Amino acid sequence: MPKRSFLSLLVMSVVGICLLTGGCDRSEALPSAAREAVEQSAQAVYTDSYNPDFGFDQVMEIRFSRAWRGENLPEGITGSWGDIQVWCVELSVKGQRQGVENSENPIWIAIQEGSSKEWVVQSLVKFSAIWPYESCGQYPGK
Repeated sequence: MPKRSFLSLLVMSVVGICLLTGGCDRSEALPSAAREAVEQSAQAVYTDSYNPDFGFDQVMEIRFSRAWRGENLPEGITGSWGDIQVWCVELSVKGQRQGVENSENPIWIAIQEGSSKEWVVQSLVKFSAIWPYESCGQYPGK
């Protein structure tokens, strides 16, 4: 088989696998200020061993897995808040709780209510409203 045909077949196979399995999620470029806000908040939350919901005794790694824009925002938010950006950020958190290694992939939300405003960030599981889950394509309790 010629090299060119083999390479074409290989590329088409990888693309096909990505399409069938959803394994090639496209991560968008999260604004740097939003990334910094998520990093600072996540570091504070996950290193707080007194926080029963999130705390690790020891955090080995917090890194970004992917980020995407929140979609289908409710009219009340888009209408009254004006120029708003909502980003969904998946993190990979690895650490220890009570001496046992643990890893999680939590989703965080970064919201900016105007280009000159600061980013507000929060873990998705802390929201009581349903719209953040729907905007990020997640389901509560997962």
